[in-house]
Amino acid sequence: MERVRRIVFDCFGCFPGRLERIIGKVLGCCVRIQGVLGRGRYLVLDTLLVDKGRSERRVALRLPLTRRSRISPQEAVSGYAATLFLSQLGGPTVVAGPIHVASPPFRYATRGMSYLAVLPVADGVRLWDLWEDSRSTLAWRKRVLSDLAAVTLQLYRHPLKGIGDMALASDGSPCVGVLRDGAVAIAMERGMDVGDRLSPGPYSTWKEYAWNQIQGLLLLYGDSPLYGGSIRANAEIILEWLEDFQPDFPEKFFLCHPEFGSGQVLVDPGSGHVESIGDWDGAKTVTVHWLARGFFLPFFHYREKPDEEEEEELLRFFCEELRLGGAPELVPYVTKYPEEVYPQVMFEEHIRPREVSAEGANSLLWVFCTDMQAQGFMDDEMVIQKVEAPWKKSKSPITSSAQEDDEEKSGEDDEEDEDGEEESGDGEEESGEDEDEDGEGKCRTHAVETKPYQGLD
Repeated sequence: MERVRRIVFDCFGCFPGRLERIIGKVLGCCVRIQGVLGRGRYLVLDTLLVDKGRSERRVALRLPLTRRSRISPQEAVSGYAATLFLSQLGGPTVVAGPIHVASPPFRYATRGMSYLAVLPVADGVRLWDLWEDSRSTLAWRKRVLSDLAAVTLQLYRHPLKGIGDMALASDGSPCVGVLRDGAVAIAMERGMDVGDRLSPGPYSTWKEYAWNQIQGLLLLYGDSPLYGGSIRANAEIILEWLEDFQPDFPEKFFLCHPEFGSGQVLVDPGSGHVESIGDWDGAKTVTVHWLARGFFLPFFHYREKPDEEEEEELLRFFCEELRLGGAPELVPYVTKYPEEVYPQVMFEEHIRPREVSAEGANSLLWVFCTDMQAQGFMDDEMVIQKVEAPWKKSKSPITSSAQEDDEEKSGEDDEEDEDGEEESGDGEEESGEDEDEDGEGKCRTHAVETKPYQGLD
């Protein structure tokens, strides 16, 4: 019990007895902490709940570690909804349990973080502790992957309506709700008027989802004095690309684990069968590109010296399991770097509005556009704008179109004129025209021809 005492005090600033009394008031029963089951984003306590009839029930008690990782109640609810949905399909999981908001709030918790969840104690051993074990044979690892392929097939056969976070309907059943990390939802949190055209979700098509993210970023940061021009110009390029974009897969969306890895999987150490998959907080629906590869463990179990031959064999085995399971159409999407093949994945990798500033929005839009051009998803003739803050100013303007790169190289090869000065290329002249006359304390931008931003209505 000394270990329990030390960990509880380190996490919450009180001893187990006081924490038991606080939780007992929330749950309306006597609480006895027996041990620590896990410590990560949550502290998971092995606990006995004793009711008034003196009957005991062993449970796992999850308390968010607010000083280390802020997990909001909304994220916890999405995890509960995701595990509830998977359990209804017969999938290997422990239902995370509805959250209990503490009122009055816990003294140790930051504002809005005072909650806990009660769930059954999960069986099995963490896969992280077994995958690299010398007793873990190739056949044993294949049994693990066979079960994970079965989870993939279960979720694939039960698509959900729209893109959004997992949530609970009024009757307590799992459903798809607002995309909490989306740009429109963030704007609404900040009290901004999003009008009738923008929506926080759920989104019925991927293009609707992408359009709302870009328009939401424009609403959030399009009027920035420093970065607004660049943000509006690059957003206009993305919106123009979206108009012509056609998804490569039918508009179906699926539940997938938000942070899959060997630490989230509990297995039977003898048979290798998956007992449970945990940590679904923040779960949302995704396209088939994420689902197909979402449970292939070697992509998410990082090693210093991976065995590439073994990984290839396991990949072939996993794909064969999907084929035999009746979903050969999933196999092409099981790739290690899908962002290099599918523009939807590249969009979702880059456009992440949560907790970004105007500078961050400017950067992520620019990086997305340049990467799309590099992969051939966007026309090279589209000229992308980049703004540099004065304190980050480089010696020369940053440009990103292939045409300007060629012009710059050709300009370097030109011979010097009679005065010993190089003739400047066309691209340099364009850039020079856009600089302020004094040139002091201003941002460097590359000239672009884009339609002026007309607002959202």
